[in-house]
Parts: sequence; structure tokens; C-alpha cells
Amino acid sequence: MMKQALAQLREIQQKQGEINTAMGRQDTIAQPLADKQDNVRTKVEEVQRQLSAIPSTEAIAESLKATTAEMDGAVQALQQNDKRLGGIHGQRAQMNLAAAIQALEGAVRQAAANAIAQLARQADQLAQQQRQEARTSEKLAQNSGKDAAARDRQAEVEQKTKQLLDAGAESASELQEEFPEAAKALSQAIAQSRAKGLERSQTRARNALLYQRYDRAAKEQTDAANYLQELAERLGEAASTLPALSEQELRALLQELARQAAQIDAATKDPSQARSQKRLEEGRRQAAHTIQEAAQATQNRELQALANEMSLDGDLAAGEPGQLTLRQISHAYSVLEAMLGEQLRSSRKRMSRRLSPPPERYRRQIQEYFRDIGRE
Repeated sequence: MMKQALAQLREIQQKQGEINTAMGRQDTIAQPLADKQDNVRTKVEEVQRQLSAIPSTEAIAESLKATTAEMDGAVQALQQNDKRLGGIHGQRAQMNLAAAIQALEGAVRQAAANAIAQLARQADQLAQQQRQEARTSEKLAQNSGKDAAARDRQAEVEQKTKQLLDAGAESASELQEEFPEAAKALSQAIAQSRAKGLERSQTRARNALLYQRYDRAAKEQTDAANYLQELAERLGEAASTLPALSEQELRALLQELARQAAQIDAATKDPSQARSQKRLEEGRRQAAHTIQEAAQATQNRELQALANEMSLDGDLAAGEPGQLTLRQISHAYSVLEAMLGEQLRSSRKRMSRRLSPPPERYRRQIQEYFRDIGRE
């Protein structure tokens, strides 16, 4: 249900963006826009009801009340033919939707991580249970003993293993659209276990126990336990392929870096040297903090190296205020932009169908500033 709600919110956000664009044009008529806005507001309320029924998303559902309130304001303004005020409410609604989508993407990502972790725990528990059965069979073989319940216990482990593999395949299918890399890793983990002969070993062990061939059963049970342990490890690795940051979070970081770059660029043009120095120092600290947060979230070494460099004051001491900082921000921007592009490609989505890209005017300012430096 969370994935469905997320898809609906993304579609709503796109429609809200279209309405906002229309409100900004002089040739549009207000009343039809009011009807469209009211229809979008109704859709938000539907999503809100869905999320209210899920304990982990109740807070997100509550936050959508502010979105519908802004949309109500837009409707009322448009009904009074005030597209300017309607546009203000529409932009606020768009921002609230972005925050809700970011929070819901995080919830969906966490739910996926929890599901994969649960599969890994089950595989580990079954490996331990299977290994215990192998030890029991070894003792029976050594002591020429008998255990009438051994075959039933093995059949139970075999059944649980089948359920685990089926659940893993189903989870991979469910994750395919939103997290294709994790889905691929999950599918490969299941396929490798089957290819190695996990289920065959368990079946052979059960058949050996039927004829009280405890030595043969112990060997097959040990192999099966090893395959299950390998499966648990591969499932754990599959969880690590989930994106550290959602698309919305990456976009927010890009927008923040672009904003900070614009401020630093403006500071370099400040006629007051003392004020310029102060603004540059503050801007550098803020940018370093943003890049450090991005490095920690993504575990990206390139971003971490940039954050470490920016913790020093070499930029100002070198006598070229702002230039190094802008280059470092541009570098970080490129790294994050590449992550966003990869995420969009892997999930077969296109930037043009989602949120508008980070403000290009800021990026152009950075590029133009670099060109200016090169001409000096």
C-alpha cells in the first residue's frame, strides 16, 4: 500500500506542478484551474486516508493536512480570479508534497530493508536448525541409534526452506520497480542457492533418514546448512544495494548545494572586503557541512575527501577567496548528480516526468564563474 501511495503522490505532484505553471501564465482562465486544483486536493485526501491506516506512515498522513489546506487556499483564490495568490498557495502545496514524498520514500526504503533483513534472519535460523539436525544424524550414525522423528524434523526444515525461497522470489518481484538493484541481488541470491543444490540436499537427507542412513543424511544436512548460511550472507549483502538516499533526498541536496554556490558567488562580488570575507567563511562552513552529511549518508569516499578538504581554510589563505570553494561544491554537485542519474536509470524513470531539476540558473552561475576565472 505504501508503494501505491508513493506512486499516487508522485503523480499528484506532477499535476500540481502543471497547475502552478498554468497559474503563472496570463492567458489562463482561473475557474477551470480551480476545478483542477480541487480535483487534485481530493486525490491527496484519498492518499491521506490510505497512509493513516498504516502505523509507520501516520505522521506522513498528518503532514498532508497542510498540503490540502494550501490547495483549499488555492481553490478559493482562483474562484476569486486571483491567480497570483492561488500560485502562492500552489507553490506551498508543491513544497509540502515534496516533503511528504521524501518521507514516504524513506519509509518504503526502510520497509524494503526490513523485509530483506527478515529473510536473512530466517535463512540464518534455518541454517542453525539444519546444522543441529546434521549433528544429531552424526551421533545416530556413530552410536547405531535410531530416531523415528528425525525424518519429520528434516521435512519441516525442508518445508520452511521452500517457503523462504518462495518468499525471497516474491520480495524480489515486489522490489523490482522501486529498487531494481536490490531486486536483482535478491533474485541472484535465491537462484544461486537453488543452483548449488540446497533443496536437493535436503530431499536426499530426508530420503536417507527414511532408510536410517544416518551417515549419508548427516553429509547432505551439513551441505544444506552451509548453503543456507551462504544464502543468509548473500541476503544481507542484497540489503546493502538499497539506495542510501532517495531521489527526493538527492534532489534536495543538489538544490542546497546550488543555493550555497550562488551565495558564495555573490559574496565574491561584495565590494566590502571585510564583509566578503565573513560571507565566504560562513558559506564555506555551510557547504562543508552539507557535503559532510551527504558523505556520511552515502558512504562515498569522494564526497568524504571533499568534506575533509573543506574543513581547512586553505581557500582563504591561498588568496583566491571563493574560487576553491566553488570548485569543490561543483565537484560534490557532479558526484551527487551522477548518483541521481544512476538511480533514475536503474529504476527506468526520467527526470522530466518527476520533480523539476535543481535550479539550473545556479549551476550556470558556477560554470560562468569558472570561465571568468579562466580568462583572468
